[in-house]
Amino acid sequence: MNLSNEFFYKLESEEIVSRISIEFYKKDILDFEEYLNGKDILEVTQEDIMVYLKYLKSKYAENSIIRKITSLKSMYKYFVKKDYIATSPVEKISTTRKHIKIGKKIKGYEIKAILDVCGESRKEKRDSLIIKLLSETGLKISEVLNLEAIRLKKNNYKSFIINRGNEYIITEISIDLSHELREYVEKLEIELDSHVDKIFYDITNQNFKDRFIKYGKKANLEREVLPSMIRNKCISERKKEMLNSIKENRLEEIRKEYLKIGIGDEN
Repeated sequence: MNLSNEFFYKLESEEIVSRISIEFYKKDILDFEEYLNGKDILEVTQEDIMVYLKYLKSKYAENSIIRKITSLKSMYKYFVKKDYIATSPVEKISTTRKHIKIGKKIKGYEIKAILDVCGESRKEKRDSLIIKLLSETGLKISEVLNLEAIRLKKNNYKSFIINRGNEYIITEISIDLSHELREYVEKLEIELDSHVDKIFYDITNQNFKDRFIKYGKKANLEREVLPSMIRNKCISERKKEMLNSIKENRLEEIRKEYLKIGIGDEN
């Protein structure tokens, strides 16, 4: 029996964790052994774990990374207890979000790939619509999921207002998305035979996140993507636009100053 199997057997025999948790442990640790590519699991150093953590950040979301590192912590803690090693190489690796935080942005082609695998069922069309709204507006997922039909109708599906505490944000959307949103709401009301309040009433934040991850896998993306990455992308793009605008305004001010003193005046 190899050492990882010994650890799995210990978990199963002592019934410390649930069967589902054990399966997660197995997957995480077997993935790690595959990554080691033949290196002895007892010879792993803290530096090896740091490199592995960097590798995980390039492929997985925060929750998955935290779980994988936690699985390794449990296994190496067992090895220390059995005196197979003196200290755990994962002991000083923090699993708090502050240290694991990725903040990655989704790529345009990744959004397109996900939209391409969304099917024609009502729920899939709903998901596609939510993704498009997130991509166009840069709003939080909760803000999109709480959109009210009455407010959309009032503005002819062209814009809506988001309330963030004491701040009101007017958000406009494209003509194509406006038509798509109107069509979705009208069909939904026919289907329910009543007016709807929140147009995405039948999905929660967590449920949408789970479905989004599945779309990413179905699209064969090389890494795990999260819907929050869409907002990161929008924020980054808006920062670039703001910086470009500031640069252009500054250059225009410089040009005007030069003209005042005769520099650059062709006459």
